[in-house]
Amino acid sequence: MCLLIENKGGGIKHNTEAKGALSIVSLMAKEMDIDWEITSSQEGTLYLSQNLNEV
Repeated sequence: MCLLIENKGGGIKHNTEAKGALSIVSLMAKEMDIDWEITSSQEGTLYLSQNLNEV
């Protein structure tokens, strides 16, 4: 089982005042001891968490 969270913004390097949602996701994943991987492009940012069956 895996969890995918997708942000439709301009990517991590995109300068905007509307930041913070993915920071909350990162904090929640850390608190739940879930490993995650981040990928960012101009189309947005993805958080991918795998092996949720182990949590």
